[in-house]
Amino acid sequence: MIVVACTACGFGRVADAASKKAKCAHCGKTIDLRKAVRHYDGDSAEAARAALFILNAGMKPQSASEPQNRERVRRASRARAPGRVERRSVERFLAEHESFRAEEFGAYLGIGEEEAGRKLDRLVEAGALYSPTSGNYRVV
Repeated sequence: MIVVACTACGFGRVADAASKKAKCAHCGKTIDLRKAVRHYDGDSAEAARAALFILNAGMKPQSASEPQNRERVRRASRARAPGRVERRSVERFLAEHESFRAEEFGAYLGIGEEEAGRKLDRLVEAGALYSPTSGNYRVV
């Protein structure tokens, strides 16, 4: 399974690695999977989902397509050096919060409220979040 970005609109999509083409769910353009930049390439559905959420939130995930990068990412997630500040991530925030406001999300990631709102709106478009009222978000 792979995660690619649409060449027309930039919206992310999960696709079968064996496929040659896929259609963008956002704009309808056909994506040539052989030429598209792969933001994730592997077997883990959870990792593909995380890469898709990050991509659609406007953040660029680390490339995990080469085996050495996958191993480096795996090692880094298993062991943290003592006293080292753990990197805050979108997927971790979503795992820890069922509902929240844009201010909380921005404060957690260390970004402004306006930028946090833009990222959250992209996650709503991707279907990862639900916004029952303006400024309030729930994990789907």
